[in-house]
Amino acid sequence: MHEKPKSITVAEFLTRKIYESGQFQHDIATAIGYDKPNIITMFKQGKTKVPLNVVGPLAKVLDIDPIYLFRLVMSEYCPATFQAVEKYLGSTILTKRETTWIEEFRKRTLYGDPEVLILSKKDVILLALV
Repeated sequence: MHEKPKSITVAEFLTRKIYESGQFQHDIATAIGYDKPNIITMFKQGKTKVPLNVVGPLAKVLDIDPIYLFRLVMSEYCPATFQAVEKYLGSTILTKRETTWIEEFRKRTLYGDPEVLILSKKDVILLALV
């Protein structure tokens, strides 16, 4: 839909989340269907891409939003395909938290369609109810 700023890599994100989970790599590997824990090391080092069919199980075992991990994986591994998917869907694929933000925004704007004015490139946003 639009150019996104540089974000965390899949490898960096997984390294952080695996550490925060306190789980052993062997247990994570087993939970997502792998016999050997070295696959987790390879994901963390960016030497192996996370297969799309593993995104959901990996997100579940690490207690992270699967949509966030999916977007991160798609944006890094095949950005043109991901842009095409979002283009043909006609919207950005939202995480649970983003969906909550949208729902709250709608409530607070009385389900109107307020104009959004961007004051600077430092993410300062002013909402003008129209």
